[in-house]
Amino acid sequence: MNREYPIIKFNQREQDDAKTPGGGGDKKPGFTLSGTELNEKGIFILDQINTIIDNWEDDVINDIPKMVEVKYIEKAKAKSHQSKIIDMFNNYNLTTQVGATSNDGIIVQVITDNQLNEIKKKFENPKENDIAISAIKTVERYIPKVNESELNQYNITFWNLMEKKVNEEIKEKVKTELSRNGIDFIESSFGSGEEVLEVSNVTLDKLEFIKRLPVKKIESTEKVNPFRLDNLEDVTDLPKLSFDPNKEYPVVGLLDSGVEINTYTSEWVERGEGCQYQNNQLDMSHGTYIASLLIHGDNFNGLNDFSIEGCKIIDVPILPNHQIDVKDLIHNIEEAVSNNLEVKIWNLSVSIEGEVDEIEFSTFAKNLDRIQNMYKVLFIKSAGNCVNFYNNEEPKKLSHGADSVQAITVGSLNRNSDQFNIVKSGYPSPYSRAGKGPSYIIKPELVHHGGDLFSTSPTPTSIADYEMSDSKGITIGEEIIQKPGTSFSTPKVAKIASEVLQLLNEPDTLLIKALLIHSATHYSDVELSSEEITKKMGFGKPKHSQSIISENNSHSVTLMLRSRLDKGKEIDIMDFPFPTTLVEDGNFKGRIIVTLVSNPYLRDDLASEYCQTNLDVKFGTFDEKVPATERRAIFNPIKRDESKNVLLDSVYSKRQVKANDEYNYERTLIKYGEKYYPVKKYACDLKEFTDANKKYLDSNRKWFVYLKGEYRDYIEKEQKRTYEEYIKGNIDVEEYEELGIEFCLLITIYDPDQNVDVYHSVVSELNTHAFQYEEVDISTHIDVQN
Repeated sequence: MNREYPIIKFNQREQDDAKTPGGGGDKKPGFTLSGTELNEKGIFILDQINTIIDNWEDDVINDIPKMVEVKYIEKAKAKSHQSKIIDMFNNYNLTTQVGATSNDGIIVQVITDNQLNEIKKKFENPKENDIAISAIKTVERYIPKVNESELNQYNITFWNLMEKKVNEEIKEKVKTELSRNGIDFIESSFGSGEEVLEVSNVTLDKLEFIKRLPVKKIESTEKVNPFRLDNLEDVTDLPKLSFDPNKEYPVVGLLDSGVEINTYTSEWVERGEGCQYQNNQLDMSHGTYIASLLIHGDNFNGLNDFSIEGCKIIDVPILPNHQIDVKDLIHNIEEAVSNNLEVKIWNLSVSIEGEVDEIEFSTFAKNLDRIQNMYKVLFIKSAGNCVNFYNNEEPKKLSHGADSVQAITVGSLNRNSDQFNIVKSGYPSPYSRAGKGPSYIIKPELVHHGGDLFSTSPTPTSIADYEMSDSKGITIGEEIIQKPGTSFSTPKVAKIASEVLQLLNEPDTLLIKALLIHSATHYSDVELSSEEITKKMGFGKPKHSQSIISENNSHSVTLMLRSRLDKGKEIDIMDFPFPTTLVEDGNFKGRIIVTLVSNPYLRDDLASEYCQTNLDVKFGTFDEKVPATERRAIFNPIKRDESKNVLLDSVYSKRQVKANDEYNYERTLIKYGEKYYPVKKYACDLKEFTDANKKYLDSNRKWFVYLKGEYRDYIEKEQKRTYEEYIKGNIDVEEYEELGIEFCLLITIYDPDQNVDVYHSVVSELNTHAFQYEEVDISTHIDVQN
């Protein structure tokens, strides 16, 4: 294996750490009302509050906190505005905001009549509360929405009011009322996560009664169906890869239907701890097929998808041969992960039929996130399949679980084209479900080849007009099949992730996630809009593991900053080691890829604000270091003069972009920087700068990297409460931690003309500016294919 030009890991220096100056000012936002309009708005909201009070007598349970939904205008989404709204309902004892329901609504709890009177006084005094009153659209009693279930079975969940005693009291009173009204229920939970009451045999009348109880959600019980693989074909044996006990192989945990031990899987597959089923309760066809692709896929199909031959599999079946509840599925996944902590990469090709929501993350996804955070593992999750293409319709949205923020979600792309060019190489597979995820997050992040489905007709109209190609594998009874699906593109990404982990000997799942996404690209000849590419293929197909961690020439370099940014701090590296050799006609040149992956704080009850933290990156040039202005100097004595961020569309010429069409496969990524999503990726070619902006590429200018964190109002207030409990001695030191964001920043700089030694120029700059750095340590005793 070529180790000459591996990734360079560097650390920020002491002078690169800065404090975040306070923001804000006295200027009121533009939406602030005044005069008659403000008074009328205050009266309007007061009327709504009085209506809520008048109807409270109809509650089944009265002596507990009440939930109120406050909706605000579009222009009031900023954290500072939301904070003023919440303060209007402040109860001064317990948490005021307990959740959110949409992009423009929050849930607050109202506890006592005294609190109500205090709230009303604020709305009766509009001049002192003009910003909050102007921001509020409506104030209404919260009533949970329900999707009726054909099975008449529902899961009831509760708001977390941040007081254990109050939470338990509400649950007990709800259980009493359910029993009193003849509604059957059992207590259950999503693994070690949220507790629920599962009710059954619920008529419409009883459903209306439940809606009047103090509950958060009433969701129909999701069922997970067993896998079925059929259409088996008897063909000649496929070539076996022999297991060598003296070799180290990548390790993938397989969360599926189980793997049959046969001549193809023996020694490669080990049954892990934590399985909830006996073998006679399993249909192992699906899991066996995936295992065969992980171990023998390249040999079976004459491919080169992987850098390392073979794969050790820890098999923990989570799906039996009969239908189960999604709560059981989550429990099974958690048992598997918690009992096999040495496994860091888990393949999860189990999908739930429901489509992801535009705003709220699915219960399955939120539990997958919880498990990944708790046990420090990475799930590689399938996007899900659909058959809409048979009717020439767009694919369905991602399946539940594919919206997991912490997981890598994988779609499928075609390996080859059919004779009619209906299925095209490098384009999304017709069966692969599409994103984006809730709140516009980029899902799927990655794609790989999940098996081709070719049209046999120039005008296909049904399933009969398609045939399967690619991806031969073994299922139970050592029978050979070909099956397309995101279930089978997913393990290819899982295998690459496990190879990277093994080559680096680094069980850092955030780093591995960042490396795969950073390496991903699209096929250069794919003619789809940026929006279509993002929705269906995310950041693209990852490279081989060998290419992810090491380049075979000196014309490029990848720098890695793996760190944590504490709240109230900034990272401002004013001596970024951009290669001084990458200059042409007095201007910097080159192509740049920047990927930032962070580990966000997540909060279940906050709908579109599930991600509570954001990390922004700026990368560019500046003229010189100068003393900071008086106010900022209190925090940071030195600042950059005439900075220009090169990660902005506005500095690039549309004419130059059009002329540089051979770069399209990467440049589209410059759009991928959504706020409050923990993956951001940018790619740019400096030769596409507008003439007016080329002055910012002058070779006498310096380069910088700037990182700054943002925190939503809810997580800041939660942290304040936690700190107060810590000071009082009610929380142990192990339970308390200052807010901060773990992150991995990757920056690749390369010369597309391959004329310049970029690698050693960067090393020289690192030494000149006294950075601590090292080349990543790559295992040398692992057999890597050329």
